[in-house]
Amino acid sequence: MAEQIMGDLAALKFETGDYATAAAYFQRIAPLYAEDRWGLIEATMLKMYAQCLKILHRRDDYSRVLLNLLAKAAAMEKSRSQGPTKKLPQSSAVNSKWLDDDDVDVSGQMTELLNFSSELPYTVTVPMVKYFDGLKIDPIVQHFQDKDGFKMHVKFRHLFEDNIEAEAIKLRLVYTSPGQTKEVWLQGPSPVLIKKGPQSFWLSTNISTIGQFNIEKLVIEASKVLFVHEFAPKPAASASLNLTASSAQASTHASKAPRILCYPRMGALNANVALCREIHIDKTKFVDIAVGTADNEVVSLDLRLRAGSAGLRLHTNRAEVVESSTDVHHKSNTGAIKFTELAVNTKFVVRIPYDVESTLRELSVRPEISYTTRHGEFIFLGNATIPVELPLDVNVFDIFKEKALFSKFTVRTATRIPLHLLSVALEESTRFAVASPSQLTSSTLVFSRGPASFSYKIVPKSSDSLSADESPMVLTVKYRCIDEDILESAEEAFRADVEKSSVADFAPILIPTLRAKLAPGTLSINYERAALLQTLNLGTFAEMGWPEIISSLPKPRRDEVSSWLQSWHEKTTIKLKSPSDPDYNTSRPSRTIVIAVDVPTIPVLHTATLSLPHVSAPNTRTPPLAALGHAIRAELSIRHTRRWDRHNRHRSAPAPVGDADRALDFVYEVHANPDVWLLGGQRRAYFTAREDETRTFALMLIPLVPGRHLLPRVEIRAAGPVTRGARAQRGREGEGEEAEEGRERVACETDYTSQGETVMVIADVKRTTVDMQVPGQAGGGAVLVASELRSEEVVV
Repeated sequence: MAEQIMGDLAALKFETGDYATAAAYFQRIAPLYAEDRWGLIEATMLKMYAQCLKILHRRDDYSRVLLNLLAKAAAMEKSRSQGPTKKLPQSSAVNSKWLDDDDVDVSGQMTELLNFSSELPYTVTVPMVKYFDGLKIDPIVQHFQDKDGFKMHVKFRHLFEDNIEAEAIKLRLVYTSPGQTKEVWLQGPSPVLIKKGPQSFWLSTNISTIGQFNIEKLVIEASKVLFVHEFAPKPAASASLNLTASSAQASTHASKAPRILCYPRMGALNANVALCREIHIDKTKFVDIAVGTADNEVVSLDLRLRAGSAGLRLHTNRAEVVESSTDVHHKSNTGAIKFTELAVNTKFVVRIPYDVESTLRELSVRPEISYTTRHGEFIFLGNATIPVELPLDVNVFDIFKEKALFSKFTVRTATRIPLHLLSVALEESTRFAVASPSQLTSSTLVFSRGPASFSYKIVPKSSDSLSADESPMVLTVKYRCIDEDILESAEEAFRADVEKSSVADFAPILIPTLRAKLAPGTLSINYERAALLQTLNLGTFAEMGWPEIISSLPKPRRDEVSSWLQSWHEKTTIKLKSPSDPDYNTSRPSRTIVIAVDVPTIPVLHTATLSLPHVSAPNTRTPPLAALGHAIRAELSIRHTRRWDRHNRHRSAPAPVGDADRALDFVYEVHANPDVWLLGGQRRAYFTAREDETRTFALMLIPLVPGRHLLPRVEIRAAGPVTRGARAQRGREGEGEEAEEGRERVACETDYTSQGETVMVIADVKRTTVDMQVPGQAGGGAVLVASELRSEEVVV
């Protein structure tokens, strides 16, 4: 009863011109009629309420009420179109007009809303599902025949009598890969007239890209009203803390959005990003962007690179073109590299230096190419993840000699992927000459547990041939990775077969998919087995993950593509060739790593020799002989050089060991196995020597057990401050304690030339008598009866 009185008062105020009071009444009673399902009465009141708001110039409320009125009318139209409504009983026929929502007339209201919205200072966004019906989007891209880009088909039903003059119909696609912010907008003809009934539009874009995208939303722009349909609504915010849902909930909502596979047409412009194939370890590194115009005759082209990795800086102002006669037209301060007048099938490579703030395992680079042809302006969007970790390790082991350095370089793989080692070369520097006893005449297969080693002899050059500018030696390693050979062989075979087949129009998506599936770590490929057998089976159709790609292709062609791919996998085996094969051919150059090799600095190098002057060997294949328990006189010879001291090589620089003619203090120590040798003489002694001066020390060795034994080893180091008693023992006079403590302790190495030499120790007997008894009897076996010592000494 109260609602009826309030409704009568609202109508009365409206008729008398008291629009403010009428609007207040309508605002209170309209929701009540909606709850009781009095649709016609509610619609009539909403119309009167809207008129009041319009007269009162309450633009916000006016547009909101009109939208509410149209939404209710659209809901009634949807329910009526879904099927016949339930007939009312005969007794209710009199009141059927008031209960029948089909009689709601909103003609002219949509036009009124759009005209009035142009006066609003902002844009009104409303859900499209409330005002339209039957929205369908075909999740298959369709390509143009003569230009780049693609288009998609959109259908929906307009529910009102009023026509809508929309400025644009747009569809937004979002890249599915996490951490990537790539989006594509498709747009229909502009402007467009939307009439009542089913509508069908082609939305197109001038962007070429590849990857899986989510269809995020469809937008119809009409004046300042945006009708938006979210295919995956974002999670609602928390009412208490104003926080959005968790990332897991967000990903769940995103997974509900329809997915579409985007790929360029045959003959579209393309670009690939890769690491430069020649890397200087201690110099600036580069990335290469290979661009191909394909079927496009480009009038102008702007290339931009965006870094997707934290701390990555791309220096596009220092970019240069390699492997092509194409020239850069202009380099802007904004990072764009401009080219002009590129003919059909033009290919060029742009090399761009980069640096990173911290060590990265891979680089994320997004190329964006804007280009103009006779068909208009187009955009290419790419995305590349480049591994920057080197696939090989190079270790060096140095052996210093008095006049030469012997360096052994060991090359092994850093991963489980074998390498074809093509060449290894060490170039001499301005101060060192290089000689190599081993040369790599053919490619060598290198495994993680099967490295390759190369030795070089390094000799300092004479002072007459030295130049003022010193440059380091350079080690150059050329190689090919097995995974690259597998990828190239598989891609060439696949490309040749697919371009001759009936599914050639899908080559732009099938070939990149095969390339991505063959990336290291994607498939369980036994690279070592493939390298040894030079053959590879790519696996089955399902193992390659083709069903996921085929599901994104047009339905009429899916069976055809699936059958062809299954047949190709069954009959195809990839044959690999080694770089040493005479018919080996590749379109990709080998990779090169250039490493600067510096000779380590050693202030002092000792050459120590432990000789046995009175012990000789019976022949060249037998070590010297010594008698058990007899003393062996030995001589320890020590001399040192400073030629391997970097500061000593530069006479203008102060050497840490002082003047080259000054004597230095050292201490040697002989280490002998106490179970084998009894050592006599000075096991540890201090001595002073100048460069190239030979010092000799007498020692005594007594073998304790028979057998073949190594000579004792010798260690020499620089002497530190010593006590006065030790100084007197060395016979040093005329120097005070202050002078001794002032001597600087230097680092030194020892080249022990007697390393690995042995002595055969035998028992000191000349003749023995042995009783050989019959086996099986008591006390059987060999019994020593007597022995005769040597009449003369074996050693002195």
